Amino acid sequence: MTATPASDWASSLDRAREAVAAALPPTPLIPSPRLGEGVLLKLETFQPTGSFKVRGALAAVTMAGNPRGVVTASTGNHALGIAWAARRAGIPATAVVPATASPAKLTALRRYPVTVVVHGDRYEEAEQHARSLAHDGLCYLPASGPAVIAGQATVAVELLTQVSANLTVICPIGGGGLASGLGLAATRSGRMTIIGVEAAASPAMSAALRAGQVIPIHVRETLADGLAGNLEPAAITPGLIGDHVRSLLSVTEDQIAQAIGYLAGEHGMIVEGAGAVSVAAILAGLIPVTGPTVAIITGRNITTQVLCRALQKGAPATTLTGRKAPMTFELINPEGLPTPPTYTHVVVAAGGKTVFIAGQEPEDAHGNLIGPGDLAAQARQVFANLRRALAAAGAHPRQVTKITIYVVRHRPEYLPVIEEARADVFGDHKPADTLVGVETLAQPGYLIEVDAIAVIDS
Repeated sequence: MTATPASDWASSLDRAREAVAAALPPTPLIPSPRLGEGVLLKLETFQPTGSFKVRGALAAVTMAGNPRGVVTASTGNHALGIAWAARRAGIPATAVVPATASPAKLTALRRYPVTVVVHGDRYEEAEQHARSLAHDGLCYLPASGPAVIAGQATVAVELLTQVSANLTVICPIGGGGLASGLGLAATRSGRMTIIGVEAAASPAMSAALRAGQVIPIHVRETLADGLAGNLEPAAITPGLIGDHVRSLLSVTEDQIAQAIGYLAGEHGMIVEGAGAVSVAAILAGLIPVTGPTVAIITGRNITTQVLCRALQKGAPATTLTGRKAPMTFELINPEGLPTPPTYTHVVVAAGGKTVFIAGQEPEDAHGNLIGPGDLAAQARQVFANLRRALAAAGAHPRQVTKITIYVVRHRPEYLPVIEEARADVFGDHKPADTLVGVETLAQPGYLIEVDAIAVIDS
């Protein structure tokens, strides 16, 4: 665990801040009063890759200079970030992933111009193979290297502008890049306290802190696949976390499932297990809420099947007799909509007849983009797809309670165009809506995406 001089960290943090600010708009910060007064959620799910890791990847690619190409190892989200950043920089990228990587992340990764190599069953095997590929001008970018850590610290930079008071920040810990970056920024600002949360099924960081060095652990299966795996032997993150993070907690699989269910039911959010552990710790009563407290929701890349399993595990339905019964889910892929692998358009929670409509893109039934460069044509397509998805679940547009609209590089003049397409489906019904400006969507040329939640009257 080689120490990096404070002056070097200061320079890296500043360079990362500039790189990220130039490419990514700040992510939303919203209240979650049921978790406690003053609790806020930092929604890194709104990043173009669906995860905070695009920050560190962007910083790492920027600071790498002009390599012939970059290579990395990842269980999914870091690779997505590298693919996005490399495409933006116009350089080739190779991502080595273990065979156990999330299918949702692999599907998303293959949308980018990146070479995907599946190697080994464990992250450590993928990481070793990725390092062996870094030759002849290829630059290896580790998931928790100094540049990546500096990039993850930009989450804290944004929080310091979004919250004026002193605050407690709760974040997931796997390899420790995010917690390390937040800790460095917290020490620099003097206004933040960092608490880390790991999955009890993969306690690599807490084991390293107890032992005073990185040691191998047995990793069990976990909903928080993004946090699973052993640390690299030369990892610098344990030392940074020991110096800059106040405490480290762990949550069980049941607690993670309950957090996924809470975020879906309370906020209409689809969140992966790793992204929900901060909320899991609050719900479990592991963190007393006193004053402004931010739970970082780090990612949304979860398959529908795993989401349903988590909701069934963590959110039992109550029958009219007061007894608890397992909640059941129906997965629907309507005719006329594209059905890529690991993707389901509609999830119906039968116990309460809540309908979750996944992000509808401007595609026809064969997955072809409609109206390249034409926002009006794409808006009509996504809302038409939304109507088709609702009908397949037996829901009417008037039963929609919330929609979220993602627009690439949103400008005020886009609003009438979007409103016209929305009115074609909803008429004068106005569900709660959130419009989010993003730098990019899943693929180049895609300008708008819409998801929704509906409640079917019994």
